[in-house]
Amino acid sequence: MKSRSKAAVLVVLIVGLDLFAGCVRQAQPQKTNVEPRPQRIVSLSPSVTEILYGVGAWPQVIAVSQFCTYPEDVKNKPRVNGWDKTNLEQVMALKPDL
Repeated sequence: MKSRSKAAVLVVLIVGLDLFAGCVRQAQPQKTNVEPRPQRIVSLSPSVTEILYGVGAWPQVIAVSQFCTYPEDVKNKPRVNGWDKTNLEQVMALKPDL
């Protein structure tokens, strides 16, 4: 009789461990969506223009607002109205992706 109860306990223990092993989450590699970096940026604010220059995205800037004065290279970029009177047709004609 003792061997039957030991066997029953062993079976219950094995089944329990098997169920527990099935419940443990397996570490999955984290999937990330990598978006391509914008290549054509229109800046509608002087502060945004300065930030883009500061973070090294200046080569991607294709136009700036009429109020931008820094960096010195803004003189070489096309001008669009600022955020208050934005001419959307003019901006969209530049085909920005940001």
